[in-house]
Amino acid sequence: IITYQFHDASVPPPYHRSFVLTFDSERARIVVDSYGQVLAERTAPMTAGLWQQVSGSLPRDLVVQEP
Repeated sequence: IITYQFHDASVPPPYHRSFVLTFDSERARIVVDSYGQVLAERTAPMTAGLWQQVSGSLPRDLVVQEP
C-alpha cells in the first residue's frame, strides 16, 4: 500500500483542505476533508500497468509490499 497525506495549514473551514491518497495493486482512493468532515471520497480500479507506473516511480530505497 502506498499512502500520501497532505494536511493543510490551520485556516478557517471554508478554505482548509486535507487529503489522503491510497494506492494498492487493486485500487486507488482519495479522501478530501475539512477539519475531519469528509467533503469527497472516490475509489477507482487500479490496472496492473498503472500500478507498475505508480510503484515504479518511488525511490529505490523504499520497499513496496504488494498484498
